[in-house]
Amino acid sequence: MSNIRRWIARSGVAVAGAGLAVGIVASGSAFADMDIYNAGEAHSWRTGSGAGYPNGMAAVMDTAANGDSVYTSYNRNYPDNTTYTLHNKSGSGTTAYSNGGGRIWDMKVCSSYSVYPDDCSDWWTDNHAHG
Repeated sequence: MSNIRRWIARSGVAVAGAGLAVGIVASGSAFADMDIYNAGEAHSWRTGSGAGYPNGMAAVMDTAANGDSVYTSYNRNYPDNTTYTLHNKSGSGTTAYSNGGGRIWDMKVCSSYSVYPDDCSDWWTDNHAHG
């Protein structure tokens, strides 16, 4: 095999490996410790800390090309009962992120339908044992 062919073969493997690593990091969910889905239309997670947000952020992804928007409801700083809602109206394959704040303790994900009721997952509740 010529030197050029060996270089191309090695470069292709390196590029493919780098692309996989970038895809995992870019998805955000690779570091999720709270990860929920509903009926195959929406995915929500609590991100790990980073990017100046020590307690992470809420994320919600639209996973179905059906024209329905998705959202996640969550609360922060147990025992706070304030519920926040993060909407993603940007379409299939897109993800919306919340701002930083206190640690997210409880979360659910929903598909928003024009006809009531919305399709929501059960609440995912952290065990509140760590902060």
